[in-house]
Amino acid sequence: MLPRRSLAPLGVVALVAASVFAGPAGAATADDYPSWDDVTKAKSSASATAAEVARVSDALDDLDATAAALGADAVAASETSAQRASELADAEKHVSALTSRLSEAEDEEQQASQTAGAVAARLARNGDSATLRLAMSEDPGSLLQSLSSLEQLTSVSRRALDTASRARGTVASLRADAEEAERVRQDRAAAAAQAADAAAAASAEADEAVAETTARQKTLYSQLATLKDTSAKVEKDYRQGQEMARVAREQQAAAEAQAAKDEAARQARAAASASGTGSGGSSSAASSTGSSSGSASSGSGSSGGSGSSGGSGSSGASSQDRSPAAAQAYASSRVSARGWGQEQFSCLVKLWNKESGWNYQATNPSSLAYGIPQALPGGKMITAGADWRTNPRTQVDWGLSYIADVYGTPCSAWSHSQATNWY
Repeated sequence: MLPRRSLAPLGVVALVAASVFAGPAGAATADDYPSWDDVTKAKSSASATAAEVARVSDALDDLDATAAALGADAVAASETSAQRASELADAEKHVSALTSRLSEAEDEEQQASQTAGAVAARLARNGDSATLRLAMSEDPGSLLQSLSSLEQLTSVSRRALDTASRARGTVASLRADAEEAERVRQDRAAAAAQAADAAAAASAEADEAVAETTARQKTLYSQLATLKDTSAKVEKDYRQGQEMARVAREQQAAAEAQAAKDEAARQARAAASASGTGSGGSSSAASSTGSSSGSASSGSGSSGGSGSSGGSGSSGASSQDRSPAAAQAYASSRVSARGWGQEQFSCLVKLWNKESGWNYQATNPSSLAYGIPQALPGGKMITAGADWRTNPRTQVDWGLSYIADVYGTPCSAWSHSQATNWY
């Protein structure tokens, strides 16, 4: 779906994920979060209530940003580990191929050396005999025949020695290549092991944050509900709706900017064509192509939002079936719950088959768009649940809410994807 770019450093990925939310810098400690006593006291006046609402909202921002950053670091570390493992596999294949070629070359060198030795021994025996015959022969014909035989034997010996020499050179070269390849393999093995350890540590840290974030979110939403005399669900849905509105504005702005670029490129091509400047038209066309590619990145980059049913998707993530088939079955139930028909589910299947194959761990290696809906960055899905990195249901909930708010229906999103190669 996304244009390929160089892999971003982990710190940059974390910063991008954190920037999805406008929370305060730095992770909050337990003492930073509002207590129920604070909430109760704040109910004494409207101004105190408003101040406490702002404090709770800031705490939610900080909590989401921290959890999103940890998840993004885990995704990036996992992708780096996969790349290092792939590089190691390539190195192992190279070592194996060189080892096989070296073994064949050593066999050929041994055979060539044996042949050269046998020819040399034969030359020594026949050469002495031929020399004696030359010295004793009185027959000119016999003399010429002996000279010809000796010359042929010498030529055979020379070729055998040359073949053996080349074989020894080939063996020496392949042995050096194999030793260098093995050194590279060892280096890559160490790098792969280090990356795997880093990925495991990042994943463990992100997993720990899921439980804490989920518990704190529940408390904070309940506190907001108490302060505003609503319910936790209403407050969560409102917060997610606000985030979705921001995303929709970004999406619209990106679409308008791209339309302006496309129109400028069209006018430039028309002007170049009118003036007969073929090279100018070609340049403008290239510019237009480049801007369209950029649009795919920016459009997908602004793809973010909330899943109003994210809470239900978070339950039982550790034991649930995370297969593509299970994700599709869950998505089908959520599509029906939204009042969409089977044709909309068919469009959704096509869309996310194209995006990720319904793999909850699908990662674009260049942009780190993540998950079944390919959220960019993946941390945007924090609004649907803290377990966005590992729970297909949370990803489905987020993706459906994003589609509903930005495109209206899965079929509209699928049409957009077919036209632009992103959604």
